[in-house]
Order: sequence, then structure tokens, then C-alpha cells
Amino acid sequence: MQSYLIKKSLQMLVTLLGVAMLIFLLLRVIPGDVAMVKLLANGGSVAPDVLAAERARLGLDQPLWLQFTHWTLGLVRLDLGQSMWTGRPVAQEITERLGVTFEVAVLATLIGTAIALPLGVFAALYRGQVQDHAVRLFTVLGISLPSFWLGLLAQTALLQVFGWIPSVEAVSIWHDPWAHFGQLMVPALIVGWRGSAVVARMLRSSMLEVLQEDYVRTAKAKGVPKWQTILRHAARNALLPAVTILGLEFAFLLGGLVVTEQVFNLNGVGRLLVQSVSQNDYTLTQGLVMMFAVSFVAINFLVDLLYAALDPRVRARR
Repeated sequence: MQSYLIKKSLQMLVTLLGVAMLIFLLLRVIPGDVAMVKLLANGGSVAPDVLAAERARLGLDQPLWLQFTHWTLGLVRLDLGQSMWTGRPVAQEITERLGVTFEVAVLATLIGTAIALPLGVFAALYRGQVQDHAVRLFTVLGISLPSFWLGLLAQTALLQVFGWIPSVEAVSIWHDPWAHFGQLMVPALIVGWRGSAVVARMLRSSMLEVLQEDYVRTAKAKGVPKWQTILRHAARNALLPAVTILGLEFAFLLGGLVVTEQVFNLNGVGRLLVQSVSQNDYTLTQGLVMMFAVSFVAINFLVDLLYAALDPRVRARR
């Protein structure tokens, strides 16, 4: 197990280094820079020496290898640098927005899991019957319907039926918990529906495979009650692919709620990423992308450990 942890840690470091190099170079390929966006935002003109002075102040006049070295050394010290647009620390900019995105992601994952697990098992047990077709229709709609369209439709329906829509202004959980969760619950339900659709389809497929295994037939032959066989023997092994999807879905939500945050006016990190890219704010964009990369890598690592907890065969191989 120790060698496995060391191997995975080295793989994580190599992956993050590759992401850092890629995002750094891709941002420099984009025409223009943050100095031009700031000084020429209103369509005016600026003296070349003023533009050069601003670039020098931001460190954009340095060779690319030196800029990359300074940035990576900062990452080692857990210092993401300062935003080239606002001058504030990147870590502070992200921290102020991360809470909203994290809450929506957690709520959506919990809702999606609560819906997907029973539906996936239910559809597998009634394969080819009306119940199975109903679950498949539910999952297909969840995958195919755009989240931004569902968000607009949900807000319109809430206004027409109940005369209420979530607050468009940020509400602190400490100031008004009910209004705060009311603001997050609708986008979490919409996003959670999509996540549940993906997981339910995966769980249905894996359940159908597991139900054909010899140990399941043996349990039935020994007279083990049906639901005990399903929940204790079949569902536990069928969960392995679903756990992977759940982990990746949660990591995706941390950076993939851009459209949802725009529709519901949530001031999260997805919206911050759009702003940083439009402003050519290199350091803020790099910090956000690295945060997303670390989230994906860390969650994938935790999923691997959860595999070992769910399946003793995985522990034995390691």
C-alpha cells in the first residue's frame, strides 16, 4: 500500500506540472495582454512608453522561462501571486468566490447520489419492463436538456406558480440561512438531475453485469433473501464504476458551473474564470485552472482509496 501511495503521489506531481506548463503557454499565445486590456479598454490610445511601463510593472517584459520559474516557485510556497487586474492576492479572490460554488457542488452531488442509487438498482432489477423504460427516459432527459434552459424554465415556473424566485443578490448563510439555501437549492436540483442521470445509467449497466456473476447465483441458491443478495452482494460491487463517476462529477462541478452561475446570478469561481479570461488576467486564470486541476487529481486519488475500501480484491492486488 505504501508503494502505491508513493507511485500515485509522483503521478499527481507530474500531472500538475504538465497542467501548469500547458496553461502558462496557452495564455501567452492569446493575442494581447492584461496591460493592453486595462489601458485600451475604452477604445482610446495610450503612449507606447506608458504601455511598456505597465508591462514592466506586471513583469510581462521578462522572458517566458523566468515568468514561469517565478510562478512555479510561488506554487511550491502555496503562493498563487497577485491578480494583474485588481492587484489583490489570487488566493483571496478565489477564496471569496469558492464558497458558493462548493456549496452548490456538494448539494448537487448529494441530490444526484440520492436519486441515482435507487434508480440505477431499480432499473436493473426490472430490465426491459415499464419501470426500466421510465428510468431510462428520466436519465436521457437529464443528460440532454441544457442546464441553462432548465434554469430559466425553473425560475419562470416558480414565479408563475408560487410568485417567488430565488434572490438575485448574495445572501449570507449567517444572515438568513433559509434564503441562502433557497438561492442555492434550485441550481443544485438542476445540476444534480444531470449528475444523477449519468450515475444511474452507469449503475444500471454495472448492476446488470454483477447480477449475472456466479456468487450472486450462489447466494440465491443458498436461500439468501432477495434484497439482502442485491444490497449486500450485488450493489456493493456494482457501485465501483458509479463511485468513479460521482468523484469526477463533483470535481467537474467545482469549475463547470459557469453557465449555471450566470443564469442564477451566483458569484462563484466559474464566473470568476470567465472574467479573468476576458481581462487576460494571467495570474488569476492560472490560479483558477491549477485549483481545478488539483481538485480533479485529489478527488481521483480519494476515489482510488475508496475502491480499496469497497472491494477487498483491490486491496489484495496492492
